[in-house]
Order: sequence, then C-alpha cells, then structure tokens
Amino acid sequence: MKFTAQDVARLMIDNYNGKVVVPANFNEGEVKTPDEAISDAFFQVLGIEDKANCTVQDIQLAFRNESARNGVFAIIEEVIREGIINEGWRNAFFDRFVESRSQARGDKTVFYVEARNEVVVSRISKDGRVALDRQRFDEGAELEIKVATYGIKVYEHLARIMLGRADWSGLVARLNEAVEQFIAEKTYATFAEVCENLPSQFCHAGGYEKAKILEAVQAVKMASGASAVTLVGTNVALSALQDADLMTDARKDELHQTGRLGKWMGHDLIELPNSFKQGTALTQKVMADDIIYIIPNNVGKPVKMVVEPELMDINESGVRVDDTIEFAVRFSFGCNVITGNVLGVIKGL
Repeated sequence: MKFTAQDVARLMIDNYNGKVVVPANFNEGEVKTPDEAISDAFFQVLGIEDKANCTVQDIQLAFRNESARNGVFAIIEEVIREGIINEGWRNAFFDRFVESRSQARGDKTVFYVEARNEVVVSRISKDGRVALDRQRFDEGAELEIKVATYGIKVYEHLARIMLGRADWSGLVARLNEAVEQFIAEKTYATFAEVCENLPSQFCHAGGYEKAKILEAVQAVKMASGASAVTLVGTNVALSALQDADLMTDARKDELHQTGRLGKWMGHDLIELPNSFKQGTALTQKVMADDIIYIIPNNVGKPVKMVVEPELMDINESGVRVDDTIEFAVRFSFGCNVITGNVLGVIKGL
C-alpha cells in the first residue's frame, strides 16, 4: 500500500463527510471499507505488519520509534489543516461575516479597510471670497491581527482500538471538531462584543415593534449608503419577526415548509446555525437567540481572521503508562473586527 499523509488525510475527511469511495492505492487488490483502509494505513505507518494479532505492547513499542510518531502526527496535521486552512468549518456566519487569511509563523497580517467618510459641499459666494475646506475622502484604517497559540489533547484506550470499539478516524475527528468549534466560538464572540457598543440610532432594544425596527434599518441604510440590508440571526431570533398581520397564506406555507421566512418587510433574512459552547455541559449557546443583526449589502466582512497553517505537536503525543494513546496539538490564530461602514442590531426580542 503506497500513500502519503495527504492521501490518508483526504480519505479520512471524505469518510467523515460521507464519501465512501476508497482510492485504488489503499486496496491492493482487496476491496476495503474506508474505516478498514484508514486503520490499515495507520498500522502501516506504525510499522505493524500483523494487525490481526497486534497487542497493546506492540503499539507501545511502535510509538517509541520517532519516525512512526512523526508519521502519525503528519496525518493528523493534514486533517486539521484541511479543516482550518481550507475552511472546512465554514457556515452562514463565516460566509457573511468573516474574512480569513493564512500567514507563515512569525509573519504579520495587516488588513486595510476603506472608510465611508462624509464629504460636505460648501456654498461659494458670487464674489468667490468663501474658501472651500479640503476634505480627504480615501482615508481608511489598518488593523494588524495578533495571533495566539492554543492547544488541545484527546486520548483513547488502546484496548478499545484493538477490539474495534474505537478507531483512528474517531480520534482525529474529535481533534478536528474541537478546533473548528473553538474557532467558530472565538470569531462570533469577537463580532458580538463589537455590536454591543453600536450607536443608539442603529439599535432597537425591546420587543417586536415594527416601526422602531424599521427606523433602525433606515438609519443603517442612510449611514452606509446601502440600497438594501440583510437581517441575520438564529432561527429562534428570526422567528420574532413573524408578524401575524403580515402572514399571508403563501408565507404560512413557506414557514411550514422551511421553518422560517425568507423576507421581512422586503428585507432578506439569513439564518445562522447555533450550537452549545464547549465545556458548558450544554447550558450555554454560542449565539444569542434574542439578537438580529442589520447588515448593509455594501459592507465588507467585518471579522478579520488569521490562521497559521503550521501545527505543532506538543511532545506529549504517544502511548501513556495507563495504556491509552493520546494526541496533543497546538495551533495559532487570531481575529478582530474592523469595518469602514455601520452595522445595526435588533435585540431583546
């Protein structure tokens, strides 16, 4: 069986996404399931030929070999890099709000955003004695994104892997999912924090009041120069806009078929997926269910995110004395908010 770390990573990602075709270089004349092919690949990287009779001690000895350890981590690195750098974590929030770039370790990334500055017309007297103020219209803002390093570790009992009750794919998938969730939570929290401090004319706080919500929408459109805005929130938040006075039979059918409405008073609605925060025992949600964001259609992505494609193996990966195998990685990323335009919020719905 001939393969690279990238080949195994691609197979693991495809298997995770429900694609079950195993490339020919993993089969060697024998038809295998994706899980079998991935398992065989890991054992081959570890240098263990007799998988059927492999023991816990065999894996312990294999992990003492530096080349075997590095080979396993190379696969893990490729899977997580695919998820982070190639944006496998993307969803509606990232598509609408997040601009991401990758940078080499030690470099810095600076974002430049053009500002929408007001240029004022002055009256000139007939005799020409009134001077015009010089006004710069192209001055924007720069923001350097500082990255920080984060770490994560997972483990599994070797006996469970030997008995087929756990597999290599599951270990790597848990690492990948945790990293994806962490990035999603950090970027949303950064965006939400900025929206807490918007000027009052761009906000509506309180229950559903159509006229006041429209005032906030109009203020955002006027200040931004946008021809339209989009209202963005979770399914629960958007449900607050289901005005009984606006519910025609067609809109009732749309609500029944899709679970939400696509427009409110002519403005597009976009639903953001929600989830529970890591480490909160399913008690705290990532996104607030009582906030809707007013986003002008001419605003760039306000959240700027930088990720470093190089992952670092913490020297703790390997087999432990309690007959468990664990993987630990560090990754670096940072995010901040910068926009040259205005946003609005509807909260407390």
